[in-house]
Amino acid sequence: LLVLLIQHSRRWCIQKDSWFLSLFWILSVLCGVFQFQTLIRTLLKGSNFNLAYSCLFFICYALQILILILSAFSEKDASSNNPSFTASFLSS
Repeated sequence: LLVLLIQHSRRWCIQKDSWFLSLFWILSVLCGVFQFQTLIRTLLKGSNFNLAYSCLFFICYALQILILILSAFSEKDASSNNPSFTASFLSS
């Protein structure tokens, strides 16, 4: 819901950079590292307390990392000739 709210608010802003979304995905991936580490340790010990939850978390975490990587690429905008206007937050 937060991503949808940020994306919707960017439509009405004059400055179209994506630093809010980049910051959100960076914090989301960084905060997930601790849970990722805990689930890996638990699975390596052999106690698969909730295998379905672990698998769903790993899939979600992989998608978050993928979205973070994709947010580093520039956004396409045909109306501007200056590349600094269309560059993403991480690219600039």
